[in-house]
Amino acid sequence: MRNLSNLMGRRLSLALLSLLAVLAVGCGSSNNDFVVSGGGNNIFTTGSLSYLLRVNDVTSLPNGTTLLRFDLYDGNGNLILSSNATVSDVFEIDEVDGDVRSTTVTAFDEDGFPIGQVTVPSEVVLGADTDIDLSNAVFTPITFDALTATPDPAELGTDETLQLALQASFSNGATVVLPSASFPQSAAFVSNDTDVVTVNSAGVLTGGEAGNTTVSATYTINGVGRSDTVDASVTNLDVVATFISIRALLANEFDDFSVSVGGNLQPGYVARLTLPSGQVENISATELSFTFDPAVAGFSVSSSGEVSVAGTVALNTTANLRVSYTDGNGKTYSDIMVITAGGNG
Repeated sequence: MRNLSNLMGRRLSLALLSLLAVLAVGCGSSNNDFVVSGGGNNIFTTGSLSYLLRVNDVTSLPNGTTLLRFDLYDGNGNLILSSNATVSDVFEIDEVDGDVRSTTVTAFDEDGFPIGQVTVPSEVVLGADTDIDLSNAVFTPITFDALTATPDPAELGTDETLQLALQASFSNGATVVLPSASFPQSAAFVSNDTDVVTVNSAGVLTGGEAGNTTVSATYTINGVGRSDTVDASVTNLDVVATFISIRALLANEFDDFSVSVGGNLQPGYVARLTLPSGQVENISATELSFTFDPAVAGFSVSSSGEVSVAGTVALNTTANLRVSYTDGNGKTYSDIMVITAGGNG
């Protein structure tokens, strides 16, 4: 940034440098006569552009402007240089390529959203500083035009969580990824069926029962709200442990079970996958994986689901056994079984 007095001093320096360059080219004959020579190469390959943002206390910057971006383009619309600046009277860019033909100035508010834009001709004079008066420039207002929520569709398992992401689109073609930290203050989320999916103020989805629904998101910028809707589906994996009753010669099913302290137990496992459509698929026990989540000292499980409890584990200590299934698309669904250190269930 430079003020106007510094700018004038710099221009005098540039003029002096230009004169010295001419004298250097023109001198050098054997009799020390002064000769102006032609045909020499211009020693300057760049120039400077000074953007006058305020002249005589007049400025046309949009209200609320806290940051400006200057995008410099050549005659074919190729971006040559981009530079940011805070608001002041004058903003100067040095060493600007001579191919520059125009500048697009974009104004941003304190939240980083674009609010106005103007494009002005910008001819660069090599070796000199050129003024571009923006004090009366007409900035075109930039509007918040659309909101995009992702992922869409949102696919979850029961009890699985998923963070929605939001992106704002503006009338100048710019897009801004909206920070999730701003969601509780600036966004609103609604699930069309909370039995299937719930959503909190931070945009986090949680899967419930198997089914399909939609979730809408609305975001407000400078008093303007825009909305988008995503399709959401939930698939439920239900796993039970089976034990043979010697007396009845029947397999009894248990959501949770106990393992004796210092012992181990290999139950059978029955897994059913309920799709969003309501269709139920039986999953082979050989397709399941097992892990304690979180890990609990003294509890271990084999790849076949055999659970062991060390003799050092206190009676009635519990641990969550996560049983998972991964489908052909690489999506993993899980169910939790509670294992208690004690007697056999």
